[in-house]
Amino acid sequence: SYATQAGAFPSQAKRTLGKYKKDERPEPAKCIPMKCFGCGATDHVWYDKTAKAIVSPKKNDPGILANADKEFEAFKARIKTNSKKHCARRSSGGGNSNTSSKPVNLLDFDAETQ
Repeated sequence: SYATQAGAFPSQAKRTLGKYKKDERPEPAKCIPMKCFGCGATDHVWYDKTAKAIVSPKKNDPGILANADKEFEAFKARIKTNSKKHCARRSSGGGNSNTSSKPVNLLDFDAETQ
């Protein structure tokens, strides 16, 4: 019968899940690792927003403090630039928008399409 034959073809979901072992997970998306603004280490950050305090172990070193100030200003500039690019894309209608800014006139379509 057809019902017994249908089991021979796994669904797309089953094929995808079959690519991964039970204990194995797909690799997470790549992102920029957090780093200390002062020394550049990736095992800690410069400032903890929750504690509202500088948490870097080298926070008292004047050279590290100067570097942190410089890196933080550069970081703020990058954020501002990226924000402007993002806002420009959204206001210009760029990106993945499927909507059109032109009004649609239903009289332009035949009766079947309306």
